[in-house]
Amino acid sequence: VSGLLSLLVGISISRRMSEPLKDLTSGVRAVARGDYAARVPEEGGREIETLIEIDTRRVDIKPDQPALLAAVPEVLRQGRMILPTLMRGFGPYPQGCFGWINRPEDWFERRAAACLYAALVADTALDLIGASERLLVEGRFAEAEVFVRALASLRPDMTVYTANAHNDVSFGALRLIDPTLTPQGHLVRVQPLDADLDTYRNRWQAEVAASAERTAA
Repeated sequence: VSGLLSLLVGISISRRMSEPLKDLTSGVRAVARGDYAARVPEEGGREIETLIEIDTRRVDIKPDQPALLAAVPEVLRQGRMILPTLMRGFGPYPQGCFGWINRPEDWFERRAAACLYAALVADTALDLIGASERLLVEGRFAEAEVFVRALASLRPDMTVYTANAHNDVSFGALRLIDPTLTPQGHLVRVQPLDADLDTYRNRWQAEVAASAERTAA
């Protein structure tokens, strides 16, 4: 029985590992053939996946961007923020305990706060790896204006760009093989938010530290 169980578990794990690799391989091969419209599946961390689903809609919906940007001043003024982490054991705050501070009722304010949270976590992670000079944001979050512009504000010493294509990771891998390949998209330099995110970040960091102390007590 134990041997059969081990076999079934092994098959299950094998499928979970092999299927995404098959999809990725298929996407990369399509790009290699010149099909730059091909989509390569994105496999992100559970925290970002959960973050996007906070309001059951994604934060990168293009028609919503003006309203999300307009919601930022009120989010900052009221100190509305999310504390990490939505998925314990991962990210720069693996032992954090998720929670809202001054959770807004407004639909757009909640999603704007979610974007600011993602930017704060990304900023922390970039500090941990010593990132400097230039930063490229691609994929889904490249179209989330609050996120990318907040990140540009939080990291004034870095130049932040977004890519308008959705196959940049696979294309970058292909260029390691063939440097003569010409990118089909272009980079856009991100303009920082016109807002005081330093104060917001300082308060967020203080709240994160206080939450960690309460958890440890």
